[in-house]
Amino acid sequence: MTRFSLQDLVDAVEDETRDPWLVLIEEIPGDDVHVFDAYHLDLGADLVSQFRSNQARSLGRWPPEDEWDRYVEGWVPEEGQFAAGEVDALNDSPLLRAIDEGTRPERVRRPAVGPGEERRARGYAIVFPSPADVAPDPVDRIYLVRRHDPIQHLDRGHLTAIWQETRLTLARSVLGFDSGIDVVVWRESVVIRSLAAFEALFFPSVVRAAAAERAAEELNDQIPIQNLDHFVGTARGDSIFAGRLRRLARSPAFPQLSVDRVRASLRRFGLAHRFMSGNELVFDSRRRWRWPFLAALEDGLVESPGSGQLYQSTSQRPWPRRRVTAVVREDDGITAIRGDDWAAVSVATAAQEIEDAQCTYFLGDPDDPVEVLPLLAETGMSVYAPGAHGEDQLSSLPESARSDTDARERGQPT
Repeated sequence: MTRFSLQDLVDAVEDETRDPWLVLIEEIPGDDVHVFDAYHLDLGADLVSQFRSNQARSLGRWPPEDEWDRYVEGWVPEEGQFAAGEVDALNDSPLLRAIDEGTRPERVRRPAVGPGEERRARGYAIVFPSPADVAPDPVDRIYLVRRHDPIQHLDRGHLTAIWQETRLTLARSVLGFDSGIDVVVWRESVVIRSLAAFEALFFPSVVRAAAAERAAEELNDQIPIQNLDHFVGTARGDSIFAGRLRRLARSPAFPQLSVDRVRASLRRFGLAHRFMSGNELVFDSRRRWRWPFLAALEDGLVESPGSGQLYQSTSQRPWPRRRVTAVVREDDGITAIRGDDWAAVSVATAAQEIEDAQCTYFLGDPDDPVEVLPLLAETGMSVYAPGAHGEDQLSSLPESARSDTDARERGQPT
């Protein structure tokens, strides 16, 4: 990112030694490998000049770099927000390679404009080579990418004519370009003006699904996943989940990921029983649980050294971890649980909080806890703490004083 400068980019686009290529990006129907094809059109001198000035003027209206977000996969922008990141973010995308192929001399051709054509343009790139650039080897190339089909098929309500001398002849289709830029790739950086355009062109569903599946399989090689097919299916269908998974697989910490390390983190948060079976991971695809699962793998379940508060570092969301020290009984049954520093909570509320990934409850030593688990009983949701011989260890806890039971009815801790 240190080499990238918006003003340098404008200057480079205005450099008259860089004559741009216009590369059209076409979708290949049903092709799960290349996804896009690309080719270029020859530009006359007047069009080269117009493209150069239009693109420079458009870039000149962009906000300065210090107002851009940092791009990471899963980034969700505010209205009008820009983001920048390293070009490594494009490693899983075949688009730049396709565009480079499209600049080759033999790749010049007419667009597919006939009726019923299966292939259609999805966008275009204005590619500015460096003065020393020789196709097909890119050197300091500038890629200005636009998600826009420039081929306009005209109907009877919209006529465009070609004017030659005094004669007008009907044009069945024309190419129309604006000065908009959705994505810039230059100097090992990628700048995103439109996330929708970026994902549609660089990471269409086929590419996202393939990259997520590779990341899932790499994780499975590192730590076996009991229900791998279920895990892969979720990654294919959830682009944000898939993005975080791909980022995890490329992170420097990924090679150090181990069963023991993940188990220790899950145990500290009371989630080992949910996500571990022996030495295998067990994935829960429900939305409220898929994120804690990823957080554990990302080493994102952390404990504040100051307050001792547990939280998910990716969202800064606190993770309440409550030690149960007493119970409330009615008619020989446990109706609520409580701790030394929190008021009584009904067993139904506690069970729902556990199921909804809001908090966890435990008995005993935090370093060797007995987890409180949800239970579907005949009378509704309840909880229990299984012992070594199947007994409910909640039964051995002392009874809470009657004055503490008001909070039970509210079902909320203080």
